[in-house]
Amino acid sequence: MLRRSGMFRGRALLAAGIAATVTLGAALPAAAALPMRYDIEPGSPVLISEIANGGPGATSQANRDSAKNFIEITNYGNQPVDISGWKIYRCGQTGGGYGPQAVVADGTVLQPGEQYVTAREGSGYEADSYYDTSLHAFGFGAFLEDATGQWRDAIGFYHEDIHTDCHVDGKWLQRGLQHRLDESHQRVSNTGDIERDWVVAPRTVGRPNVTEHDVARIDNGLRFSEFNNSGSASTTDQYVEITNYGDDPVDVTGYQLFRCGENGTQ
Repeated sequence: MLRRSGMFRGRALLAAGIAATVTLGAALPAAAALPMRYDIEPGSPVLISEIANGGPGATSQANRDSAKNFIEITNYGNQPVDISGWKIYRCGQTGGGYGPQAVVADGTVLQPGEQYVTAREGSGYEADSYYDTSLHAFGFGAFLEDATGQWRDAIGFYHEDIHTDCHVDGKWLQRGLQHRLDESHQRVSNTGDIERDWVVAPRTVGRPNVTEHDVARIDNGLRFSEFNNSGSASTTDQYVEITNYGDDPVDVTGYQLFRCGENGTQ
C-alpha cells in the first residue's frame, strides 16, 4: 500500500531512451514520432514491479490458492507521479486483455519509490484496491494504462505460440511460479530486455523487490531417470523413477512427488 520500494539502477538508460525518442522525432513527421495509444510509450517512471497468479495452500499437499494473486506497480522515478485514473488490466489464458482490475482513485500520488498494490478479494494481502476476478492459473499477465488511455507498461507469461496483449515489443516470458514456495515474478531493472529485467523469487507484496533471481536449488545427485504416462494395455500403467547419480547416499524421507498437467501447472 503506497510503500517505498528499493530502486534499481537504470535511470541513465531511461534518460537515454527519452533522448533517442526526441532525436528520432526530429527526423520524422510529428505523427510518426508519437506512439500509438496501445503501444507502450517509453520513459514512464511508473512500471509494473511484481505479479503473481496464486499462492500456497494450507499445506504443502494443498492445491494452489487462486485467491492469493496481486499486481504491484512502483514509481521508479525521482519525482512524484499523480496516477489518478490510471488503470491496471489483466490478460487471460488466451492472451487477450480484460478488466480493468483496478482504477486508481483520484488524488493518488506515488512518491519516488512508492508502490501501489491491487489484489484479489480474499487474498489476505493489504492492498490499495481489490478486484474480484483472479489472474489465470496458466497464461497470465498485466498491462498499465494512464488516465489518457496511453499504455505505460506490460508483462506477460505465456507459451511461445500464444500471442498476448501483455507483451513488450512483441515479447513475453515463458516462466512459471512454484506456488508452494510462495513465489512471484519481480522486476529488478529496466533495461528493456524482459529476460534480464524480471526474475522469480519469494514474493514481497508491498515491500522492496529482491535484486536478483532468488530460487533455492539443491543438487544432491537425484534425477528423474525414467517415467511413463500410459501402457499398451492400460492408461494406468504409469510410473516415475528417480535415481541417485551422485557419490553420496541421499535420505529421501519426506520428499514429495508432484505431477504437472497438460497446461504445465502442478
